[in-house]
Amino acid sequence: MDTKNEELFKRYLNPTRGSHYVKREYLSNWSSDGTHILTCRDKTNFVSNNLKDVCTERDMYKMEKLTNLELMQVQTFYKNSKPRVKEINDSFIGMWQLACSIMENKDNPEDKNLANKIAIQCGEDLQSNFESTLDDCIKKCLLNCEESFLDQDDKLLNFGLYLFSQYLRTQKQKNKVINNLENANHFENIKGQLNPEKLWKVLIIIMTNMASYELLSRKETNHICFIKSNQKALITSDQPVVNIAKDIDHDYVKFYYPISPSVSIIFPVEKFSIIEDDISLIKKMNDVIINNSYRMFFKLK
Repeated sequence: MDTKNEELFKRYLNPTRGSHYVKREYLSNWSSDGTHILTCRDKTNFVSNNLKDVCTERDMYKMEKLTNLELMQVQTFYKNSKPRVKEINDSFIGMWQLACSIMENKDNPEDKNLANKIAIQCGEDLQSNFESTLDDCIKKCLLNCEESFLDQDDKLLNFGLYLFSQYLRTQKQKNKVINNLENANHFENIKGQLNPEKLWKVLIIIMTNMASYELLSRKETNHICFIKSNQKALITSDQPVVNIAKDIDHDYVKFYYPISPSVSIIFPVEKFSIIEDDISLIKKMNDVIINNSYRMFFKLK
């Protein structure tokens, strides 16, 4: 076995069990030593926590095969999508089901144990793929308050895939989707036959694809408002991407996202702008983060 395959095999033998639903690398921007982060869990007191221990849930993205009924429910979410989006989601669902079938079709305990580990790591890898869409070029532009990358369709699409995935993959959104599914009127007759948590794992990818391609079709309004804090006063939370569209009477989506303690963005907006050291605005946006957090929020020391 060559070195690359050996490393891959070891990764699946020892999968990532504590899923970081907010990327640890991202949270490290709010760490003064690269290891600890000031965390508030009760909206009053900040305490120091280890970065590896915040925003995690065990086996959060483990792949599980959908039943025929669950598959039908997932497909209804995108059945009226544009052909390209429908094609992408059909392909994803097909690969998901095939992979799960292969992993589940094991008889002896040793193979079943390995298949379970692979299902856990494959789910993690899917999320890592979305994280990687925010490449170094886009990161550099954002930190320098530049939006030139939006002129390139592939960069714009990748930026959308990253933002929507970070918005949808959190504990807060997971519980929201599960609750909506459990209480939806049209699900009343099939309750008990569906696993909402299993559906969520697929829907976060389905909805990310749908929303990102919709964003691509609205290029004329794809600009960024940058908010800068030279005092590094911007905070973040366990729900770092917040949809503020409902607060400003927008008909689609408008994300607020702190990139670092020094730079945050509002996207999409109709006109590029940079707002620097507006204390009132920074406080307002920090309040948005706090009010939309699930269990915790963070600040730089």
